[in-house]
Amino acid sequence: MIGNVDFSALSTSALPTRVSEVVKAAAIEQLKEIKGLRQYCLVDRSQEGEGVQKYIYWVYDDLTAAYDRKELEDFKYDTVGATQSTVDFVEIAKGFQISWESDNLKRLPIRAAQTRAAVREVQDREDSKIVAALIASSAVTSSVTATGVLSGTTADPVKDIAQAKRKIKALGYLPDQLWIEEENLEELLAIIASNDWQQMTARAIESGVIDMFMKLKIVSLPSTKLTHGTAMVIKSGADGCYQLGVAKDLTTKMFDDEENHSTKVQVFETVAPAVVRPDAGAKITGW
Repeated sequence: MIGNVDFSALSTSALPTRVSEVVKAAAIEQLKEIKGLRQYCLVDRSQEGEGVQKYIYWVYDDLTAAYDRKELEDFKYDTVGATQSTVDFVEIAKGFQISWESDNLKRLPIRAAQTRAAVREVQDREDSKIVAALIASSAVTSSVTATGVLSGTTADPVKDIAQAKRKIKALGYLPDQLWIEEENLEELLAIIASNDWQQMTARAIESGVIDMFMKLKIVSLPSTKLTHGTAMVIKSGADGCYQLGVAKDLTTKMFDDEENHSTKVQVFETVAPAVVRPDAGAKITGW
């Protein structure tokens, strides 16, 4: 085990050692990249019937606010508890083959790129499943209908986001992320520029990206993950809207296929995305 990657099943008898090292290094390198939507929680893997595996997760109760206590006054104690729920496991997988050409050593950059791409594909599919769980109509408590599409003259993203934040705050959460589709983000950037919001405009136009907006971290997602015109304002973190249960860490395995004169590489992970606090998120539609 190196980091979160299990290399216990490696076999390099037919594949040059150097090629195996490059494949392993590439997988670790990709894993070190920031994974925007991944956050973990306690996993209890259990059987609930033959061939059925459930991920059990716990949603702990919120603590009450701190208070001013008079000297010698008895403490007030919260009754700390947690609610148990379950969700199905999903294994996400990606595989590719490395043929045993005589010039394999000359193709090390290709092998490394293949491995990084395979790991990235698994991570991207994880993100898609998390977004799908959150965007489901019943997944979050609050929703906001936008004032107008971002490309139109009636658009008012400040009002829309403020309304979403207000709904979440009213339920006891302080939102910290805005999930927005890539083209919608471009339209939001154009609105910022046209309104000459000076502090942000120069930096945003120069870089073409916005890191923060209205004290929310921007998470830009392609239309394959987040539908154009839909955005999410959420509270992230351990006490936030969603968690990703990981029953088996991202694993990379390689084994030799003598018959086909190749080495097969497998990348897989067993996960279970769960919306644990539906009231810690709000969906914006109509952008």
